Amino acid sequence: MVYLTIDEKELTLGKTHRRGGAHVDGVWVPEMKAHAEPGRHVIRAVDGGGLVLLSNIQGCKAWAGDFHGEPGEGGDLESIRGQLDAAPSILLAPQNAYCLNAWGIHESIPVAASVQRSLVRITLPETVVIH
Repeated sequence: MVYLTIDEKELTLGKTHRRGGAHVDGVWVPEMKAHAEPGRHVIRAVDGGGLVLLSNIQGCKAWAGDFHGEPGEGGDLESIRGQLDAAPSILLAPQNAYCLNAWGIHESIPVAASVQRSLVRITLPETVVIH
């Protein structure tokens, strides 16, 4: 199954729209049934899955590379911040779709001005392999 999230929020200067901190989203497990339950995105070694992100403004940063460390609760990767700070990153440009695999490390970033932000996220199943 593919899951679609459409989220819009009014943000004030310096706020983030969604989850801050470096993290991976992992793999959605339909049997978990609700976003309110802990562990709804299971972080496990998989070759497939991922997400497609699209926003009307710049509000997310992502990294590519080989990193060492295990995701914490909910995919948290702040424990490897030193590695990320030394690695190349990209600010996801507005009006562009970005495809990340299930291990795509990303974080919301504070906005530069008060704004209405719209985000579209498509969560892909494990059967989809992104290279």
